[in-house]
Amino acid sequence: MEGPYLYLLLLGISHAIIDIYNGVIPALVPYLQDRYGLTYAAAGLILSVSNVTSSLIQPAFGLLSDFRGGRWIITAGLLLAAGAVALTGYISSYSSILLAVALSGIGVAIFHPQCARMAGRIATERRGTSMAIYSVGGNIGFALGPILLAVVLKYASPSAFWMIAIPGLLGALMVELVSVKSSVLREAAEVHAGNATLTSATSSGRQNLWLAEAVLLVIVALRSFVQYGVVAYMPQYAVRVLGQADSVRPMLQFLFLAFGAIGTIVGGILVDRLGRLRVLVLSFGILAPLHWALSHVSDWLFAILLAVEGFALVSTFSITLVMSQEYLPDFTGLASGLNVGFSVGMGGIGAGLIGMLADARGLAYAFRAIAILPLIAFALAFVLPRERSGVRTVSNTSS
Repeated sequence: MEGPYLYLLLLGISHAIIDIYNGVIPALVPYLQDRYGLTYAAAGLILSVSNVTSSLIQPAFGLLSDFRGGRWIITAGLLLAAGAVALTGYISSYSSILLAVALSGIGVAIFHPQCARMAGRIATERRGTSMAIYSVGGNIGFALGPILLAVVLKYASPSAFWMIAIPGLLGALMVELVSVKSSVLREAAEVHAGNATLTSATSSGRQNLWLAEAVLLVIVALRSFVQYGVVAYMPQYAVRVLGQADSVRPMLQFLFLAFGAIGTIVGGILVDRLGRLRVLVLSFGILAPLHWALSHVSDWLFAILLAVEGFALVSTFSITLVMSQEYLPDFTGLASGLNVGFSVGMGGIGAGLIGMLADARGLAYAFRAIAILPLIAFALAFVLPRERSGVRTVSNTSS
């Protein structure tokens, strides 16, 4: 591995580290609830604060990266997220816990748009594969979050909760050391003259396709509805509707997310061979019948189709990120914040709406109804313009 892929791997590792802290928070809530005797409502508010600060405000920090730039943004995000999560082990008041969780979420929100913007600028060729290398780090990191917390809680004393911040500290140090030795990360992080303008035309003569970006964001929201709906309600569906044992629920969730991570890489490779729009249409085209079939089978066939659905669904994540950056070549930070942060925020809203439908019509009905969502996304994908290349890249020379 050489050239841009080495730097993309570094950014992918940084992405994994920041999303470790994104994954720690949901796992931390039961621990805090037991330790301080919190009500379910109070515990739920912790997750809400984390979701709002880590996702819904990302577009604002995306604009910051477009107009200000600087690798300090991702370094600050790593340090803030790591330090704030570590603080939750030493504070006892509920308001202080909410503040620490909010600060951690802000660290996550600061990091993502700028790091994705840098990855997009470094990816000079085979952009599907390149961005998949960056994107899959998030899948891995989120899965590692609960594991890191479990290890710290089991093997460290309560006074050593600071150890949970070690990955973030190492990640920040890694970024700074590599940036000192090479100009690639420094150049990718900076904003050049005329980079971001509020007009439709860019300095390269290309246009910011705001309408196409709006359509793409609707598709991203529908995809997030499906993902969060499956992650949130598939375990209950497997137990209450299919009659499977409680112990199978974590395995099914892992199966869905693990094959999603594999799909991210494979999807990136397919994009470079078949094209972004074609792979996007194909993925959503098979998702609707796939989910419908999933909701009508059981036992081992259910597990197989669940893995395939995770693969097909999550394979589109790096694709839509690349497309979003290409639609807004002057605002790649904003595009990244909208694509990532907006999707997470909308996923939470979608899960709530699916839950309301389950209360009204039953869990089986709501789970089957999810199949309509990728069908709508499939239709909208035909409205998107054909591929274009509008993201500035940086040279891959060391200094």
